Amino acid sequence: MESVVRRSRAAFHDCVTVCDGCINITDSSNAGLADVVDALEVLWTGYVAADYPDLTRADFWAISAIAAINRGVLSSNRRCDKYHRQMRPSGSHQGGRVGGGR
Repeated sequence: MESVVRRSRAAFHDCVTVCDGCINITDSSNAGLADVVDALEVLWTGYVAADYPDLTRADFWAISAIAAINRGVLSSNRRCDKYHRQMRPSGSHQGGRVGGGR
């Protein structure tokens, strides 16, 4: 889950001034994001930029954040489902799910 939070945070910090796919990792407000930036850069330079020439680095960062958030939602929903199955074996309660309980 920590990866989800940091990837989402990286996209947010990228767009504080302008969404350009660049973060100043020496800025204290970006502490803890260097490994996320490094991983995204490896993917960008090694695969994405060559295969998708119309995609900008900023687009790629935004897609990465969307994927991270979706992963977090799925993970959270699985935990909620497990918890509610333990609490109400009948499965009649759908509370706690992200996305309206569906």
